Amino acid sequence: MKRLMQSAIKILVILTVILIHTLLAEALVRYETFGVGGFSEKLLESIPIPNQQIISDRLENCRIIKPLIPNRSLYYKAEVFETNSIGLRDVEYNITKDEGVFRILILGNSVSLGVGVRINETYHSIVEEKLNQRPGGKRYEILNLGCGPANLSKNINDINETTYYNPDMLIISDSHTNINSLNQTQIDRLKQYQKNYGVPVILVSQNFGIKKNKDFGEIMTVSLNVTKINVWELIYPADSHPDKYVHQKYAKRLYDYLIENWEKIENTSNPAGKPNVPEEVLERIENEPMIYNKFKPKNSFWKSYYLEKIQNKTAAILN
Repeated sequence: MKRLMQSAIKILVILTVILIHTLLAEALVRYETFGVGGFSEKLLESIPIPNQQIISDRLENCRIIKPLIPNRSLYYKAEVFETNSIGLRDVEYNITKDEGVFRILILGNSVSLGVGVRINETYHSIVEEKLNQRPGGKRYEILNLGCGPANLSKNINDINETTYYNPDMLIISDSHTNINSLNQTQIDRLKQYQKNYGVPVILVSQNFGIKKNKDFGEIMTVSLNVTKINVWELIYPADSHPDKYVHQKYAKRLYDYLIENWEKIENTSNPAGKPNVPEEVLERIENEPMIYNKFKPKNSFWKSYYLEKIQNKTAAILN
């Protein structure tokens, strides 16, 4: 009986040690992957399965008019994510531009979308606030047409649809890799858009420089020149989206560039005023049903961890 008791105690100790080691290993993996947020089930449940359509009906092929599902409110990648009535991740704006407003459009990827940060913490929201603090009383609006993953080539192909919002300036913001991959035909399309509609176009690289081996003509280009982002500057370690402090750096560089080039921007800006989007495009968008899967939170940490790892490894290979 004594031996049996000793054996039982030994087994219990071994199982306890295994359990403790397992819990420690999970804690380390959670911290490595998600930082301190890895211990929050709310955060883990906010990370959707890759390609799950929860905020857009066309995530793989984002469009310019109503890029997101309107009036959505959810907790996505550790932050509140809301869309307005016109399908933008932004505060409420009217389609019709008010008199005296200088309207800027941001056409971009998931960084511009503001994944993992609040809408007022995105770089373009900060720039909008700073512009409206300038003396003179002029009012500025920056509408966020960001959608992730955005298709830069498709956006340029459909660029005339941006006139739906009656812009005074168009900023196309993407990675330096995607911008440097544009061919001359695509760049010429942007030049023609600027000429036809009197809307200045600025190509913005979110990280490194834009090559000057193509004829950009009057199209302005700028690199935000933020040095390589460290793991602690991401919304959490296993994700590639910058946190609010990196957005602040982006905002400073973009705002400074706009102010330095404001005279050129104003001389170029002479919008036609009346939106010129084909009626069939508007009709299709209005009548097209929203098709998306309901958000299904992950109920397993290990599932979410390995899916994130696979997703990031795939992205690294593709880039």
